[in-house]
Amino acid sequence: MAATGACSSSSGHAVRATAGQVVRPPAGWKTVWYHGLGADIPESWKVASGNSFVCSFGATPVAYLGPTRIFYPCPMPAPGRPGNNGLWIDASYGTSGKAMIETSVRGIAVDIGQAADPSIAHRIEASLRYDPAAADSPTPDSPTPDTPTLNPPT
Repeated sequence: MAATGACSSSSGHAVRATAGQVVRPPAGWKTVWYHGLGADIPESWKVASGNSFVCSFGATPVAYLGPTRIFYPCPMPAPGRPGNNGLWIDASYGTSGKAMIETSVRGIAVDIGQAADPSIAHRIEASLRYDPAAADSPTPDSPTPDTPTLNPPT
């Protein structure tokens, strides 16, 4: 019998365990997976390797999967401005922290950016689920094992 139930994220949000179950995203949304952690995102969002993440979520929403090996000095966000929509599963060094939902599930860090309308971010957070048998979603720019680390944090 498949394992089902819930586990908690560090934010206290209940995360569904969906091993062996088919959970379909709502119309206009798709599911991305990384190391067994799934999240539903709008269909229009690009999916990219965490290695392409730079500083904070931009104006075009992207779901980043996996850690980055490239580190940049990032400016602090301007106070009082809304953030941008985005998702990073396995956030290796944290995003700007601006208008953000930050959590972790089974030791995997998750950052969800939220724009002026936070309903998209909250819908993504509510969709988080765990299935250890799920394959990682492909990304067109996934790093290879020999990708060098640039500017590692000190």
